[in-house]
Amino acid sequence: MGCCVSWCVLFLMTNRNSIPHMELKMNRNKEQNQKVFIQMYRTVETHHCTTYDEIAEALNAQGVLNTTGEPYSAGNLRNMVSRWNKETEDNDFR
Repeated sequence: MGCCVSWCVLFLMTNRNSIPHMELKMNRNKEQNQKVFIQMYRTVETHHCTTYDEIAEALNAQGVLNTTGEPYSAGNLRNMVSRWNKETEDNDFR
C-alpha cells in the first residue's frame, strides 16, 4: 500500500562540506539523486501519481533503474525521500 506523496518531501541531497577525496563520490550521489528527483517529479506531473506505488510503477514502465540496476519499489522511493529529508537545510537542494 502506498503512502501519499507530498511535494515538500521531495528534496535533493547536496554536500558542499565533504573532504576532497570523497568529493567525486558525493558528486556522483548528488547527480544520481538529482536525476531521480527530476524523473520522479516529471512522472508525478505527467502520470498524476499520488502514491509511491504509482510512482514506482510508472518509473519502472519508463525503464528507470536505481544505481544497482534494479527497478524502483515504493519502499525504495520512500526510503530515498526519507534520507533526503534528513539533510540539513544548507545541504538540501530545493
